[in-house]
Amino acid sequence: MDSNFRILETASKQAFDKKFKISDKLKKSGGDYAALVYATARMSEETFGKVECMVVDYDMAKTMLLPIQGRGYVGIVVNPSTSTDYITLKVSATMEPNQDIENYV
Repeated sequence: MDSNFRILETASKQAFDKKFKISDKLKKSGGDYAALVYATARMSEETFGKVECMVVDYDMAKTMLLPIQGRGYVGIVVNPSTSTDYITLKVSATMEPNQDIENYV
């Protein structure tokens, strides 16, 4: 997603549509949902510190919203058992090459 929460690219759309029943309304307003989740986290930044990742656990999946400084956001849907800490570090290391992920794994 870009900094205005517009979806830039999707992967495995067919597999995603098979697993989850996404209403047309949600398909059109997915960026609004991401903006709402991120805004909620930003409200607590003063107390808890910089937002590293937003994760919401559901029965069938986890959703993640990762802010990429100066570039926008990465929205990800993963299996409920997935290690979101690892994904956060991997995406951050990919987007910011000066960060060494090997120190965190």
